[in-house]
Amino acid sequence: MAYHLFLASTPFNVMVSSMVALDLPETDTAELWLIDQPPQQNAFMSRIHLWEKSPFFHIKTVSRQAKGIKDKINRSANLRRLQADMNLIAPDHLYTGNDRRIEFQWLMAHSEKKLTGHYIDDGTYTYIGRQTHWFSDQILDNALKKLSYGLWWQQPISIGASPWINIAHVAFPEKVVDALKTKDLLPLPDNLQDRRFLNLANLFESAMIGLNQLDALLILPHESVRSKTTEKRLFNALKRFQSPGIKSHPRSTSPLKVSTATIVEAGMPVEILLTQFDRDTVIIGDVSSALLTTRWLRPDLNVECYADAPSPLCNLMEALNIKVYYP
Repeated sequence: MAYHLFLASTPFNVMVSSMVALDLPETDTAELWLIDQPPQQNAFMSRIHLWEKSPFFHIKTVSRQAKGIKDKINRSANLRRLQADMNLIAPDHLYTGNDRRIEFQWLMAHSEKKLTGHYIDDGTYTYIGRQTHWFSDQILDNALKKLSYGLWWQQPISIGASPWINIAHVAFPEKVVDALKTKDLLPLPDNLQDRRFLNLANLFESAMIGLNQLDALLILPHESVRSKTTEKRLFNALKRFQSPGIKSHPRSTSPLKVSTATIVEAGMPVEILLTQFDRDTVIIGDVSSALLTTRWLRPDLNVECYADAPSPLCNLMEALNIKVYYP
């Protein structure tokens, strides 16, 4: 009868945390805390509290993004409040998608009981690492954070690799970076089709209408980072489908001018859309984490990437059986 506390800052964190929580023994208890949230949460994060029959005993927002000086001054008081709240429930396990998060490290360091630290797969850093400079990151930034936060601060050489982490829940254990291979590696459960995720999707019923009829979905990158050549190739790739859909980037400001495709709500996270697609649906995009997310959460779907040139991320995609097409 263990107690599991999950920290999540993004929709992807929430979905992966939920997959892990659904796989826990029925006698265990899971709780979800939303951290580092913007003043205006997106539609998904603002409604996650309403999820009926979720795997979590309780879901609550516990911290906001610290933007100004006043917010940063108040952060230490907020961390102490989180510490008090955590010690009231006395969890046995603490989960994070990023062990560089101050909330995670603070709670690990200040828990009244020894916690088992868990890393939940947060995407590309798990497999291609995070580029850092040995001096500025491992020496200078590490020293500044120890002075600012306390000597308990641990600077991981790669996300998920800090000494606070005992267990890593990852989509592809055999593909992780070397720094994570020292952890106990557990594969993510394949349970996105669980009826409770369908209950979650029902919170966004209007955005889900017709998705199960699509035979392809094009996920567009933000217009500031996509080339005209790649954009043309992406739209050309849709022409072979009868019922395609197009999803713009959540922060895109350019209206889509298409008449032969269904426009999917841009602000809806890919993670929840994936619960709706038939297994014959093809997901198309450029070199983006959205395609990796699809491969992780729906390994039964076909995924196509249209890239400008080879890269480490393209190599990873090809290793995960994502079709990569070059000009």
